[in-house]
Formats: sequence, C-alpha cells, structure tokens
Amino acid sequence: MSAIDSLILKWSKKHQLHKKLFDNWKFSFSELLEKRICRLSISTKPKPCFPLLKKHSIKNQLKDLHSKYVITPIDKASNNVAFICKRYYAQVLVDELGLNDSTNIAPTYIKVTNKNTTKIVNKHLKDIKNLFGIIVEEDGMDVLPSMYWTPKKHKVPSKARFIVAAKHCSLKRLSQAVTEILKMFYKQIENYNLKSHFFSHIKSFWVIKNNDPVVKTLKKLNARNNAKTISTYDFSTLYTKIPHQKLKHVLYELTDFCFKGCTDSKILIHNNGARWSHNPKPNKDGQILLNKKQVKCAISYILDNCFFSVGKNIFKQVIGIPMGSDTAPFMANLFLYYYESKFLKQYKINNPSKARKFNNTFRFIDDLATINDDGEFEKNKDDIYPEELDLKKENVGLKNASFMDLSVNVKNKQFSLILYDKRDDFDFDIVRMPFLSNNMPSRIFYSSFASELLRYARCTTEKEDLLVECNSLMDRMILQGAKRNRTRVSIHRIFNKHKTTFLSFFKTAKSFSDTILNDRPLAF
Repeated sequence: MSAIDSLILKWSKKHQLHKKLFDNWKFSFSELLEKRICRLSISTKPKPCFPLLKKHSIKNQLKDLHSKYVITPIDKASNNVAFICKRYYAQVLVDELGLNDSTNIAPTYIKVTNKNTTKIVNKHLKDIKNLFGIIVEEDGMDVLPSMYWTPKKHKVPSKARFIVAAKHCSLKRLSQAVTEILKMFYKQIENYNLKSHFFSHIKSFWVIKNNDPVVKTLKKLNARNNAKTISTYDFSTLYTKIPHQKLKHVLYELTDFCFKGCTDSKILIHNNGARWSHNPKPNKDGQILLNKKQVKCAISYILDNCFFSVGKNIFKQVIGIPMGSDTAPFMANLFLYYYESKFLKQYKINNPSKARKFNNTFRFIDDLATINDDGEFEKNKDDIYPEELDLKKENVGLKNASFMDLSVNVKNKQFSLILYDKRDDFDFDIVRMPFLSNNMPSRIFYSSFASELLRYARCTTEKEDLLVECNSLMDRMILQGAKRNRTRVSIHRIFNKHKTTFLSFFKTAKSFSDTILNDRPLAF
C-alpha cells in the first residue's frame, strides 16, 4: 500500500489531479488485495525455513573466509567471482596509487592529508546547491566514492581493472546531470556529422555503440568482393592519461558548438534525460535548469573534485577520468572525437581523396578498427591524437583481427565473420546465460537462448561456423535445464520473426531446428 501511495502521488503530479480523486480506486484495490490474501492464506501452507547463513558453524566459516580473502566479480564475466588474497589485493591498490613510487613521473593520484571526508562532502553539497540549484536530500549521499579493482582473467598474466564508483556519493546527482547533458551533446554531434557525411562523403564521426555498423560495412564490402585489410588498435590506460586541462578545453569547445544557434536557450535535465528549453519555466521538483556557463562550470567542478576513498585514506585523481563514474564513457568518447574530427577537417582540405580512406574506421571507446584504409590510419595516427595517449596496434598483419565481439578474417576478397568472446580465453569454465532452475519465468530463459541464436546469425558469414556456435550454445542450455519442445518453439519463433537473417543459412525454421536438435540425447 505504500507503493500504491507513491504511485498515486506520481500520477497526481503527472496529470495535475488532486490525490483525493484516487481514493475510490485505492479503496477498491485494497479490498481486492485483502480477498486475494485471505484466499491464499487458506490454500497455501508455508513450509518451515531454516536460513543456512544463520547457522553458527557456517557464520564462523564465512568469517574465517572474509578474514583471508576479498571476493570480487571477474572482469567481463560479472556472474563469476574470484577469491583474492587480502594482502595481495591491498598491495595492488598501493602500487596503483603510487604510494611506494619514488620516481619523478607526475602521479595520477595524490593523497589528501589536509581534509577529511565530512569537510569535502559538506563543501560539495553546499557548492552544487549554490552553483547549480541541486539540493541533495537523499540519505546516504554524504560519502565519497571508493576505489576497488577486479581481475582481468582474459589477460596473461592476469591484470587489474581499477574502478572508482559508488551508488551513492556527494556528487552523484551532479554527475548524473552532466552525463545526461553529454549524452544529448553526443546525439547532436552524431546527427550533425551524419548530414556532413552525406554531403562531403567523408566520415568524421567514428564512434559506434555496438557492432551493427561494422557488420553492415563488412557485408557491404563482401557484396563487392572488395575485402582487403583490417587493422585494430587499442588505447592503453585511456582513462588515466587524459590531462584535465585538455579535457576541459575540448568539452568547452564542444559545449560552445552545441549551444551555437541556441544562445538564449538552457538545458533542462529531468527524469527522462536532458533537452533544450527555449522558454524555460520555474523549476519543478527534481528538475535542473542550466545555461552554457553553468554547464561548463559543472564539467569543471566534476574534474576538479575527483576525490575518492581507500580505507581511511582520501585520494584525488589529478589526471584522467575515474573509470566507473557516470560521465567517464561520454567524456572519453567526445575527447577522442574532437581530435579525430579536427584532423579530418584539415585533412580533407589538403587530401580529400585520402580523407575518404577513413570512411571505414570505427571506434568503440578505446578500441579502434580500420578497414580497407590502405594504411592511411597507421601513417597518421600520431598526428591525430594528443601525445599523452598511447595507441597500439593489436592484430598482427592485415588479414585477421578481433574487434568488439567479432573475429574477422580476409579470405579470397571476402571478410569471414564469426563471434569472438574474450571469456573463451579464460582457463576455467564460467557461468553464462540463465538457468531454468532459478526463480525467473521460464520464457525469459528461452528468450535469452533465442536472442543469442539471432546474434550468432547476424554476426556470422559461414554456415559451418554458425553451427559450431549454435551447438556449443545448445550444449550449455541443455546442462542448464532446457526442454526439447520449448526449445523447438523458441527456434521457430525467432526464425520466423527474423527470416531475412536466417534465410542465408537455412530455408525453413524446421530445417534449422532439426539440424540443431536431432543429434541431441533423447532425454533432453
């Protein structure tokens, strides 16, 4: 009933109606609820439950376990956990923070000794109220984010990914607001570049959100028998290498660009995102209204206040963006875009034909791939990005590479595609896909299976490769509880819904399901 009261409050605000108008509905709902509870209380007999975690022996064992190990999710396999020696875990954090570093290299983090958490948090809450009109009334926001690390088991030897994040902290509300603004800028810049590409035939916006543009381009080149080369690159330690001054300058420039033509406008941030407000009205509860100067100030404030805690100590990140913060992906994407577009703007004036060689270049945050570019990116990469960033070539040669979740090979002027999963490189079995025995509805289990089949079909070019992936998936799903009849229904449904994708491999849904299911044990 508390949830019903919250819903009524939400509806009354949305439709500008008085709460009293919902009283009859609430009373009828309450009566219906009471009847259902009474009916269930008669027919349902609760079984006695003995919580294992309250047993004295188990609590002692867990206490002993916690005294020796840190339990963390594994990078790129969050459903799996690693047990890490506490001393080793702490030593890795010490090395990352540079507490034992005696070199003269400029540190990424500095230890704060003249301030405590309360002083920093109180200043944050006061500043965001005075500068941006953001009032934080939620409980638990009077803390700083913390740093932790997760093991990257797909690397040999295993490495660490350091994350600075918190569900609740003093700058969370401001960070969320800036994220919505940068997301809006991202869409605006993307649309601008799409139109520019249409007229100039030169692509200045390389950023992608998923592998769809890459797959589409590779299949388009296959239709012309024009597969030549592919190269992949990776920015090492991108988030901890971007200088704050350069990042501020870039984001200020992009803010000016997005505000151009909307000089008198402001940005309204609400629950559903951010939008331009040409005739701003008084702020409603939870809404934030910022002008261009305040947007720049908010960006600067977040970068100047990258405080976080490790145990009882407080640190500040003075170079780069804290990985795990809300703003990090958009700041990194826009920062790199700025230099890419700046380079191409000048390059297409001097060498328009060579500038078109970059049209099949794609970047997913810090991973970059170039296709059929005749080596233009390799020649110019040092001139595109600032000197602080280290961009390394990932693949050997020009005929095969892995990018995002794709493995690409060049064969007979054709790009051969197959899905690539970094988790396959782990030297242990991992948990993936849901189990039928859990508490979720069974349709979610089979929908997950069907959507995975569709993903395989979209990202694979050879029928043999598709069958290998499908059989591997089928083996896993049988072990996790799949039933033959429900599986067949799911296969037919996904096939008929996406016929254009599957028809390049199989003529009918029956032939597809028979191929996958007929060799399975009868018990399945």
